[in-house]
Amino acid sequence: MLVDVSRSGLSVQVDTEFGQGDEVELAVEPGIRIRAIAWRSRRSRTGFVIGMMLSEVSPEYETLVERNEARSRLRPKPRPAPSEPRPVESQPAEAPPPEPWWRLRVKETDGPRTRTVTLAAPSRALALEKASAELGAGWEVIEAQLGDRKVS
Repeated sequence: MLVDVSRSGLSVQVDTEFGQGDEVELAVEPGIRIRAIAWRSRRSRTGFVIGMMLSEVSPEYETLVERNEARSRLRPKPRPAPSEPRPVESQPAEAPPPEPWWRLRVKETDGPRTRTVTLAAPSRALALEKASAELGAGWEVIEAQLGDRKVS
């Protein structure tokens, strides 16, 4: 059962537990097939909820996500219950926004091997620096992807 969809991943409820890194192919709707990698798993009352990161996305899946986002925008936002306003100094400070996630495709400099590295960084340049620090010499970035758009 499909629980949630987004441009970078989805959640499904299943009977069988998947391990982190397991690759699966899913039929989300008739005519919409995707490839994904199991990322997080948690037990639910009726099985397991598996969070998955997308590895291959079809244009039909992109259309499904856009329809879902449009429906979300049309729903009325819940109104907070009336209450006494708090003094400004007692309101908690806003947390900084989370850093965006980058999916980097890297290739062995003098070999055929490729890998995918996923990391959080505020910019493409910092994502490349982090990947270089993690991988060390001998690897080069061949593609950097943020959300649903590719950055060369």
